[in-house]
Amino acid sequence: MRIPRLLRGALAAVLLLAAWGIGQITLPEDAGQEPFVTTTGVGQGARTRNLEATVAAARTADRVSAESGWSAEGNWLVVEVEAAAGTASGPATLALAELRVDGRTYSVTDRTEGIAGTALVDGVPRAGSLAFELPEQQRGGAATLRLSGAADVRSDAVIEVPLDLGALPREQSLALTPAGWAR
Repeated sequence: MRIPRLLRGALAAVLLLAAWGIGQITLPEDAGQEPFVTTTGVGQGARTRNLEATVAAARTADRVSAESGWSAEGNWLVVEVEAAAGTASGPATLALAELRVDGRTYSVTDRTEGIAGTALVDGVPRAGSLAFELPEQQRGGAATLRLSGAADVRSDAVIEVPLDLGALPREQSLALTPAGWAR
């Protein structure tokens, strides 16, 4: 039995269209590892499995300084955070603090102490600063602050706080708040 040429062409087109459709709805390989995101705003708290956090304030500055006497000039984003352990058992820390801007990821500075990496207790918040040094040309644009009690957030929880860098108050100089108990 021979299938007419026109019918074969139509069948091939239908099969190609079906293959394209399946490709469009198929999830990427790492889809099962995406973090569980909780989005909140400045001044609003969020709670995940392993972290409870509130971004109390976000500002930019031309210079930052710490109690230790350290200081640095540059284009800085300073975020004041209150954080406590979530409901997970075991020791907890603010293990992840990163900023995403225009497809780039910036880590919190390690040149001075802050709340990042601080041991956290359930129900008793700690407070302190997170400082991010950004390129000089990055004075505006949409950014996302990401916080987690886990350094590896694959299939874990992340708190995300959207920020508009251009709309944040800009200070000449800011003193970083050392990690301590929240008030």
